[in-house]
Amino acid sequence: MNKPLSYTDVMKPADINIADLWANFAGHVLPADAGATQRSEMRKAFYAGFCECFKIVTDLSSELGEKDAVAVLDRLNREAHAFYKAMLVEHPIR
Repeated sequence: MNKPLSYTDVMKPADINIADLWANFAGHVLPADAGATQRSEMRKAFYAGFCECFKIVTDLSSELGEKDAVAVLDRLNREAHAFYKAMLVEHPIR
């Protein structure tokens, strides 16, 4: 399996914003005929997930030493990667 692109592979760090990340995500996962309610609920879930992730990162950086914070981030990264791999099996990239 190829390593997924990093956001910084395709855009400048200064250009990364949540709205564009949502639009990219929605364009890949929402069916073209998704209704307004489905689109709205997915958008809320996406933003809520981003906010929780961001809170974890900021809390780790202020509450833990570097070694412990890196260990937590590594564990979360492995968990996220396992989910990503499972989703690729369930929903192969076209």
